[in-house]
Amino acid sequence: MDTPSYTKVRLVKPIKRTRKPQVPASFISSSEAIIASTLVFFLFLSVVIFMVSSMASFERVARPVDMKKASKAEQDDFLKTQMFKYFDGMSFVKSQMPGVDFYHSTLGLNDSRLCSDGSRLAILVPGANSLPGIWSRWLSIHRSMEVGSMAHYVSRIRDKGIPTVVVQPTKRNDSYFSDVLSWVEAECPNAAVDIIAHSRGGLSVMRALGQLHPMRLDYIRTVSLLDSVHDEEPELDRDWLHSTILHWVADSGIVEPKDGDAVKIFSAGTDRHEETPWIAMEAVLARL
Repeated sequence: MDTPSYTKVRLVKPIKRTRKPQVPASFISSSEAIIASTLVFFLFLSVVIFMVSSMASFERVARPVDMKKASKAEQDDFLKTQMFKYFDGMSFVKSQMPGVDFYHSTLGLNDSRLCSDGSRLAILVPGANSLPGIWSRWLSIHRSMEVGSMAHYVSRIRDKGIPTVVVQPTKRNDSYFSDVLSWVEAECPNAAVDIIAHSRGGLSVMRALGQLHPMRLDYIRTVSLLDSVHDEEPELDRDWLHSTILHWVADSGIVEPKDGDAVKIFSAGTDRHEETPWIAMEAVLARL
């Protein structure tokens, strides 16, 4: 009888595997949607912030500065900046005396002399509370620099080959123009002088003319007053007053001269005091 054979079998304890919990597919999709929505929101918010800041910057650059409600100091800074643009390309030399500054344009950019040939000179005299090169602060702020500044006067006088002095009183003194005439006479002793004065500047001019010796009147070629506030005419030769001084007043109608006045009076073509230099400009410059 055959002996049975045996096979040795090793028993191995089965490994118990722990199953990981399954995340529902719906939960995964919900989380991804929340993350994606959050990213889209922040991206959209960033774009909106960028666009708002860009528009604000564009408006600051493109939109004209509204200076009507600004302080006087802010308006002064604005007007001075604008004047540099309007007088760009013109050579100005500044001189000073007690109570008054002078800004004179020379015909040559490299020529600092006031009267290179000594033959002609124009003097522009603003009213009170003005700035260099400004006829009217109000017009320059509320209308435009073209209307309120002296830029057109200086440019067109320069085109005629006449150097120009822009007077700027630094103190409230209605008699300062006597010093201006003395300074000009010393700088340009042989020049024929044309004077254009607005508002209270006309008062100072008329007082200075009244203090001149009759022999010194020869170098005053013309005097053009723009709604001057002078109270009386200087006691000078009536023929000289009649032929030399013209006064454009703020009146749009027919102006009747006062009895006894030697100075010719014309309508400036406007009822507004501050507009007279702009409206009467063609008539004034025709005298030069």
